[in-house]
Amino acid sequence: MIGWLNVYKEKGITSHDVVYKVRKALGFKKIGHAGTLDPMATGVMVVAVGKATRLIQFLQETKRYRAKILLGVTTSTLDAEGVILKTSEVNVEKSQVESVIKNFVGKIKQVPPMVSALHHNGVRLYDLARKGIEVERKSRDIEIYSIDILNLDIPIIEIDVKCQSGTYIRVLADDIGKELGCGAHLIELERTESNECFNSSNLIEISQIKKENLLNLDYPLNHLEKILLNDEDSVKYLQGQAIYQINSYNNFIKVFDENNSFLGIGKSSDNKIQPYVNINID
Repeated sequence: MIGWLNVYKEKGITSHDVVYKVRKALGFKKIGHAGTLDPMATGVMVVAVGKATRLIQFLQETKRYRAKILLGVTTSTLDAEGVILKTSEVNVEKSQVESVIKNFVGKIKQVPPMVSALHHNGVRLYDLARKGIEVERKSRDIEIYSIDILNLDIPIIEIDVKCQSGTYIRVLADDIGKELGCGAHLIELERTESNECFNSSNLIEISQIKKENLLNLDYPLNHLEKILLNDEDSVKYLQGQAIYQINSYNNFIKVFDENNSFLGIGKSSDNKIQPYVNINID
């Protein structure tokens, strides 16, 4: 039991709930996921099965979302599940909204919300938030690759966002509201793509999950270079020995045997490939 699933997360359940349901559907315990979604959010959730969990670290760090934002209302959680803190009149033109949104494209700084899975002194921020405790959070560097306005019917804005993993769309909504001077919060969120290759084309419902749906181990690793090893070097690689090559590759590389079976991820430097993660399917 090994590979990937692109599971549709329904509204109202947690990412942990999805993992539990996948375990139950497959009758298999070693399950992980590549990116949490809040209970309010829906859409793409990448699930790793078996030894695929060891490859999550090599996925491309990109996400894409469809988000709806309501101007004029701020909440305690920056989304529709929080307590309303303030309401304001919305006196903005469409051109102002378009201009402000453009300013968030590129490399920017973002302060993580209190309602998040990040840790503070070993405690999840959302656990502190439930107790009414707020702590200082440092801003983080993130990158938003594009924002397209899908619908602009003030006070509601619907946008398509492609961004770096670790970007908080609820914070983006709040920051847009601050820049417009009227406040805002996130009212709907759907992840439409993850890691460049998990999208609507391979999305399945939880009720459809079965072993036959598993995507190959190397499916989400097309961004890495590939090398084929002969039988002798394949054995050495699986034994943890470095493989010396004439060519030097760029950092991490996919390693296959001459029958095109995936062996794992190697780290390339100084004309050699050092085993980094070995996947011995047998």
